[in-house]
Amino acid sequence: MLQDEFRREIAGKLQLQPRQAVLLRLLTHDGYHGGEISQTLGMHALKEVHLWTGRHRPLAT
Repeated sequence: MLQDEFRREIAGKLQLQPRQAVLLRLLTHDGYHGGEISQTLGMHALKEVHLWTGRHRPLAT
């Protein structure tokens, strides 16, 4: 599943992107920009951002 590849053509060249690489890039990109936002807010004495707050499924009780 993670080894499945996506094909895309850019400037006439074919690129193969494994699903794992796409997911890792998405997660690190999200974390990078979240850090940028939190740092900027902190410079202005504002509270940091919690990117994952409220985005979880509630556990069954």
